[in-house]
Amino acid sequence: MDYTSVAKQILTHIGGAENIINLGNCATRLRINLKDNGKVEMEALKQIKGVVGAVLNPGQLQVIIGPDVGNVCKTMRQIGNLKNENAAEEDGKKPIVSRILDTISGIFTPILPAIVAAGMMQAVIALLTNFTSIDAGGSTMVIFNVIANAAFYFLPVMIAFSAAKKFNCNPFMAVFLAGILLHPDLINLLAQETAADFFGIPVISASYASSVIPIILGVWLMSYVEKLADRVSPNCLKFLMKPLLTIIITAPITLIVLGPLGSILGGYLAQFIQFLNGKAGWLVITFMGCFTPFIVMTGMHYSLFPLVFQSLATFGYETIMSVGSLPSNMAQGAACFAVALKTKNSEMRQIAVSAGVTAVLGITEPALYGVTLKLKRPLAAVMAGGAVGGLYAGLVSLKAFGFVTPGLTAFPVYIGPNNNLFNFGICCVIAFAVAFALTWILGFEDDVAAPIIQSNENKLNKKAVYAPVSGQIIELKALDDKLAAKGLIGKGTAIQFEDKYIYAPIDGTVTAVFPESNELIIKGKEGIELLIHLQQPQGMEMLAALNQEVKKGDQLAQLADSLNEPAIMSVLVSNSDAYLDVLATAQDQVTMGDIILNIV
Repeated sequence: MDYTSVAKQILTHIGGAENIINLGNCATRLRINLKDNGKVEMEALKQIKGVVGAVLNPGQLQVIIGPDVGNVCKTMRQIGNLKNENAAEEDGKKPIVSRILDTISGIFTPILPAIVAAGMMQAVIALLTNFTSIDAGGSTMVIFNVIANAAFYFLPVMIAFSAAKKFNCNPFMAVFLAGILLHPDLINLLAQETAADFFGIPVISASYASSVIPIILGVWLMSYVEKLADRVSPNCLKFLMKPLLTIIITAPITLIVLGPLGSILGGYLAQFIQFLNGKAGWLVITFMGCFTPFIVMTGMHYSLFPLVFQSLATFGYETIMSVGSLPSNMAQGAACFAVALKTKNSEMRQIAVSAGVTAVLGITEPALYGVTLKLKRPLAAVMAGGAVGGLYAGLVSLKAFGFVTPGLTAFPVYIGPNNNLFNFGICCVIAFAVAFALTWILGFEDDVAAPIIQSNENKLNKKAVYAPVSGQIIELKALDDKLAAKGLIGKGTAIQFEDKYIYAPIDGTVTAVFPESNELIIKGKEGIELLIHLQQPQGMEMLAALNQEVKKGDQLAQLADSLNEPAIMSVLVSNSDAYLDVLATAQDQVTMGDIILNIV
């Protein structure tokens, strides 16, 4: 994947870097908070090669990339000069539900790799315990258990750091606060039979290891106290007074009020989970199995994280996400494999096979946005398969003994009493079989591209691109720009010239302007995307504005007077893969307006 090309096109179709409030990513998706959602060109986003799909929710734009999402996100930061992924957001303009979900998402998304790693370590321990002769009480297993449990025990520390970035306060002061809650002396003090107090104010006994709500409340308070401390501290003493005032106010209030309150709320969450499991566990898992695709699309799954972590901390297992999402993931994979077998579209077959494999391993966005949602009827099969598999999982009380991305490779986390692993397998088979069968029966609209007839040269449909300047034709491989020279950006040609003005080579719209790199993109009315790039590091002044419609021969840019030698410009078809071929002119010299490219 050409990360630079994808990143530039995404920035173009979301209103530019200046429209971004917050840019981040999870395992497969860019998560972008925007100032103005109205500037998003959804259809154009979805057509970018490398983008699987896009979803615009009231609080966030999600662009599905796949495993390369981290590289695309990093490239977007570099191109757009986006330094801080957790910049303060204009939350006041969003609905309250969107703000809450966005806050939970912003706090938990960055720590998920550590939590998933810890969950998979628990899977490794389960394998070693059940299938090897390693001493369960020996030092090796003790070390393994420390590795697996550390992320959960010190969960408040990770949440503190992440929450501080979300609430826009000092993350190291937040970690300081979490360290106070987990300090051994405090734990021993609160464990004593004699009630503890702070200047006569009782400090209620509470356990903060593996907790979620107390530290979020504490860091939220700190975000306001820190601003107050900054205002009241004299400039000459601010370095000393600001952190002192922040912690000396925040820590006692957290220990006396917010910590116990969060612990009580956590207890209620645990009771709620126990109630659901005891009264309607099968219904909850059936609902999750059926509607997980829509829960993921809307970002509602982040609202379940406090429930999940509270369940793991209280009971040692969870039955919501890692169980409820499991049959849905299997169903997504099954639907993709059915599509791959049934479609006659080679491109869809390739996408479906790849998405099906990742889905049964736990990553479903490529399957959801690239196959089932696009084809519609397979999505109905996924919902049915997820519901039936979820019903079985609920009836047999399937449990996950760690937080994982639910898929086949995570099976060790389901090793437990009462045939739990066996029920895991049955749940997967049921969901897979139902979704595969229904996808095959219901079918889908198979978009098969019409074959291109190439009986002779005259029957080929050609589209011309005209020279934007007069000059000498240069082969791309002779350019210093290695990406262009190797054809990684697209097929085309280059011209060495001395003209002052650069003219439009086709009729179209200017869809991207990058003055800092002397580049612009024109999209023709027939879908051709031309990247015009002045190879010199400086010296091109843009005359055409973003989104301006131009006719062939209109002025696009002019060269700066400081260039005292011939300039070199490349003209590349950035969406070359959409065409049979791009044929460059055989002429050595061209005049502005001559045909330089024929697109077949």
